[in-house]
Amino acid sequence: MYSYANILIMEILDFTIKEIFKTIERKAKYQKVMLFYDDECSNEEINSIYEGIKEICIFNKQYINVFNLEEINNGYKAIIYLCSAKNFLKLNFDKSEFVNLCVVKGREFLPYCVNVNNRLIKNNLFLFSSNNIIDVNLLSSLTFNKFYNELLSVVNFNKKYVCDYEICQNISLKESLDFVDAEFEFVDIGIMSKTDLEYENLALLHLVLINALILMIDNVKNKTLMLVDTYKICKDDYSNLDRFFAMASNDNLKTMLILNYNYLINLGLKTKDEILSKYINDNFQIETVEEVLKALKFYSKDADNIIGYLYLFDFFKV
Repeated sequence: MYSYANILIMEILDFTIKEIFKTIERKAKYQKVMLFYDDECSNEEINSIYEGIKEICIFNKQYINVFNLEEINNGYKAIIYLCSAKNFLKLNFDKSEFVNLCVVKGREFLPYCVNVNNRLIKNNLFLFSSNNIIDVNLLSSLTFNKFYNELLSVVNFNKKYVCDYEICQNISLKESLDFVDAEFEFVDIGIMSKTDLEYENLALLHLVLINALILMIDNVKNKTLMLVDTYKICKDDYSNLDRFFAMASNDNLKTMLILNYNYLINLGLKTKDEILSKYINDNFQIETVEEVLKALKFYSKDADNIIGYLYLFDFFKV
């Protein structure tokens, strides 16, 4: 069962100036509204939005590459995002503080729903689209992250079902996310926000990650772990050296993985089979796998979560 308090308060609307006007009138009338734009939008698009809402708000705009956190904290009520999903994720601030109006041009819907802490934006989220709501990576993300969050629960001594529902392919975007717990973490979207990984390769990232995590759990159980050469990597960076030492000394994590070995391995293999059979395109190129590995290696080096242990235990052969 789920709590109605966790239901995603999200609206999906047609991308028209009239719908944006109605949303601003309802949620931010006569208040400050910021529009973030990137290189993928035209001056015509920006001007049409400005002309459509200028009478009911105090309008400002900002190019996403010169993002200014101080400015948006200067009394803005709503933010319109006229940018790609990748650029949306580069905006490193808590979006739950604002009314969020996201113009989705493609089919990459999930990234616009995820906050800077890798949790869903649960309130005041409006998605505007001219396309059908079909995000091919959404279900793969839910499938992988269901395992990842269960793994987190185990190693943090907080055993519970974080996403206690069957992932179904014939329900809507909003229905898929309604049941997600408020603490459910989309670690894959977090990786995407800190790397150059393309959203279209997300399912491949899930496959690489689930393989690596299964191997890590198995190596912990069989005491076959290898440590990366931390002194070579860190050199004079003592803070990073101390962090790696603390991770290597985390006997609680190893103990919990060993105690729950059968459960986690079986769940991991089941998750891997589901991702392989439902979400992986057999036509992917080896170069794409290498891009995913490069992004994951870059992210994991400084990650302070379980993914960081993949780097520590030298899964990337640094």
